[in-house]
Amino acid sequence: MTGKRYVPLSRPKSGIQTRRHGDLPMPDWLPQHMAGGIAANGALILKTELGRVRAQSGDVIIEQNGAVWVRTIEETPAFVENLRRAATTENTNIGPGKAGRFGLRFVPSVSASPTTDIPPIE
Repeated sequence: MTGKRYVPLSRPKSGIQTRRHGDLPMPDWLPQHMAGGIAANGALILKTELGRVRAQSGDVIIEQNGAVWVRTIEETPAFVENLRRAATTENTNIGPGKAGRFGLRFVPSVSASPTTDIPPIE
């Protein structure tokens, strides 16, 4: 088998849905992003946040929280992984008394008072 394989990467938990253009049936989330019908050559025009984009047969359409992207099969796994990482960014804000439990990210500040016993210049 020498053809390119497509592995669905949809993850309902992360809100990411994918579909390879040309596969049937069409998912229910796709028509709301269409800017028109399917062209004679099979291309699909989608409305995105940055304008319109053409999805050729075999391209992967990615949707997350109402935003749509189109990528080639080769680009899709890395793009979806970046979306997933951005959606699950770790919040490092911790309250008082929690540093011992969760770790402490501390950058020492410059103290106003000197720490050595050097006499002042007169």
